Amino acid sequence: MTGLALMLTRIGWLTSLIQIAGGCYLVYLGVMAWLATKPATTAQGFGVAPAGTLRGLRMGLIVNLSNPKGVAFFIGLLLSPFHSIRRYGRSS
Repeated sequence: MTGLALMLTRIGWLTSLIQIAGGCYLVYLGVMAWLATKPATTAQGFGVAPAGTLRGLRMGLIVNLSNPKGVAFFIGLLLSPFHSIRRYGRSS
């Protein structure tokens, strides 16, 4: 290992610090995007009727389930704790 990977393995708290800083940055971006939203309008200037909450959730679910990269990512993410338990034994 060289470079950043070596430094992160030697200094454990630095990894946590980078993860926390990245999470805070994502929260900041989300809040700024939420505060900057404006009501959508059409070319005639009339407001667009908001879609229902269930319709938005259904569309998001369909898009995410039909994306093979997303499915592979979440399978790997959700199965990784089980792999480490099987490999190293259950920790109590």
